[in-house]
Amino acid sequence: GIPGGAPVSHSRGRSLSFARRQVHDALVATIAPSTQKHVAKEEPAIGEEPPPSPRPGFLHQFKQLMRCPIYWSVALAVSALYYVVTGIQYWITSYLVDELHQDLSHVVIAFSLATATGPTIGVLFGGWFIDRLGGYRGKNGVYLTLRVCFIFALLGNVLGIPAGFAKTLWGVIPLLWGLLFFGGAIVPPATGVL
Repeated sequence: GIPGGAPVSHSRGRSLSFARRQVHDALVATIAPSTQKHVAKEEPAIGEEPPPSPRPGFLHQFKQLMRCPIYWSVALAVSALYYVVTGIQYWITSYLVDELHQDLSHVVIAFSLATATGPTIGVLFGGWFIDRLGGYRGKNGVYLTLRVCFIFALLGNVLGIPAGFAKTLWGVIPLLWGLLFFGGAIVPPATGVL
């Protein structure tokens, strides 16, 4: 036979019957899918590969995913991270202007610099750092990566909590930058584990 193609036959009748069988099977599959259950499946000829087994359905795959605690734990943690970042982006400007009575132009410039550089450098650092440690290959690599993510999250919280108590723009922005840096550093290893 031709690799990846239909088997070659010297007998014209056999080639036509093979082609007719393929057309018949295609018509049955499109016109009367409910009758497919009753059609006997032919065994592949010698030298032919068996047809691929059907992929497991969505529900089966979803159940397997939900049985994996690493998946849903990391997915939940990344969701919480994005929730916090969204809250910071939405509220920080009005908080700094209305509550701490800072000048709007200074707030916009400082916050723009912090949000543009902190997470970006953090993402680059997080990917580099995990690669430096050997990545997340194998079971030990995954556990090491999760421990590093936990340390990054802890450091982000250590910097984020005092940011809520700082009373000046220049007290909040460096702490916020550190929070965003470590939050960004979590993203590459966490998504890599997923």
